[in-house]
Amino acid sequence: MAAPKTQAIESGLDSILRNSSLLMGAKIVSSAVGMVVMVLLPRLLGDAEFGRLHLAISLTALFGAAADFGLARVITRAVACDRATAWPYLRQAALLSLLLGAGLYATLPVTVHALGYPARVGNLVLILGVGMIVDTWAQLTSALFQAHEQMLVPAVARIAGTVVMLGLVLGGLRHFNSVMSVAAVLVLASVVRLAIQALAIRRLEGFRIPTRAETLPWRRLLVAGLPFLAWQGLGLFYFRLDVIMLGRMTSDATVGWYGAGSRLLESFTFIPDLLMAAMLPVVARLWTTSPTQFQAASQKTLDLLLVATIPLVVVLLTLADPIVDLLFGAGQFGPSIPILRIKALTLAFLFVDYYLATILIAVGRERRWLLLAVAACFVSPALNWVLIPLTDARYGNGGVGAAVATLVTEIFIMISAIRLTPRDAFGPASWRVGLQATGAGVAAGAVILLGLALKAPWIPVGIAGGITYVALVLYLGLVP
Repeated sequence: MAAPKTQAIESGLDSILRNSSLLMGAKIVSSAVGMVVMVLLPRLLGDAEFGRLHLAISLTALFGAAADFGLARVITRAVACDRATAWPYLRQAALLSLLLGAGLYATLPVTVHALGYPARVGNLVLILGVGMIVDTWAQLTSALFQAHEQMLVPAVARIAGTVVMLGLVLGGLRHFNSVMSVAAVLVLASVVRLAIQALAIRRLEGFRIPTRAETLPWRRLLVAGLPFLAWQGLGLFYFRLDVIMLGRMTSDATVGWYGAGSRLLESFTFIPDLLMAAMLPVVARLWTTSPTQFQAASQKTLDLLLVATIPLVVVLLTLADPIVDLLFGAGQFGPSIPILRIKALTLAFLFVDYYLATILIAVGRERRWLLLAVAACFVSPALNWVLIPLTDARYGNGGVGAAVATLVTEIFIMISAIRLTPRDAFGPASWRVGLQATGAGVAAGAVILLGLALKAPWIPVGIAGGITYVALVLYLGLVP
């Protein structure tokens, strides 16, 4: 019995690593292209116009969570267990999301007016609202690929969308600096992503085998998606609320400073995105078939996530000054430097929270996560309400207060979520890996700071720090 169990454990972990490795290469390309776009936009638009765009994106994202209604998560979990239900679930979810999206789109301009934002922001959300509906359908189709543990097509689709976006920015937008045109390009990128996934979806196994008609009735489908909707909506609420509050309590330029640091950090979330997307269907299946296999696969995934996270935190923390100067220019975006440093610390807790949320969803405990999200929605606005005006008055940069509020909120979420997660998802070995990876990160940070103190060029110094970290990780055997 030991040999089959071992093979099954390796099979589950191999599936996670295979899909995440496949996606990693594709996502790195997508993120690299997206990074170029993200660097161009602040330089192209300036801090105030970029701040308006970032505010409009945040407002639309909040409504986008409701348009999805959590149905993408429902599809992933259901189709992973029974692939014959792929088409019925997609048909039902697509129609529901279209109806919800249309209703939400109609309320977007009303909300912008009620919050007192200028008409220019309202025009932006009308354009981005179309992309909200397209993105919702793209998430539904991507969920089917995720359920089949075949994530190459969604990755390629995302690359194609970002390449189109970059091409248009380089080819035309630089001549007229229009924030409205930038919003239209963002929508077009979403259309490209959806089109590619829709064309490839028929190749999935669930669409080539006899369809099982026994899916959830409409009402039960909505009920099943409700916990995921609440989780996504509340999560986005506390995660985007800082931008909305900054827009009301500070200047457009401050929102732009904060947006530059935030968008830079968001470009690295592909790491937990990929790993968790590959992990979810596997651990959901193993949770019901073998606790031993579940424990091995989940803990190894956590180890890999920790090892990948630490060097990012160290580099962004120690090299924030030259990075901001290189990407955005220290002239207009110099105030983004302290924001980026605080966001770098937040990154470590945010990535672990990705893992904890995925585990809770996989084992069917999303309602517990929902309660935690509700609590976070009280913690985050309270902190922002105090810290934004405080740091704006003291440092002339309310974004610092918003960044600190996000950091404290993520720590609160992590501590609380650990208490809700099955003990099998952790183990002494994972704590050991985390501590050793942190030690390797401290050593790498010391190398970087020493190089900067000696006035060495920052790029070679960063490379030296990276080499130090990799060498220590390999020496300690931390790579699963």
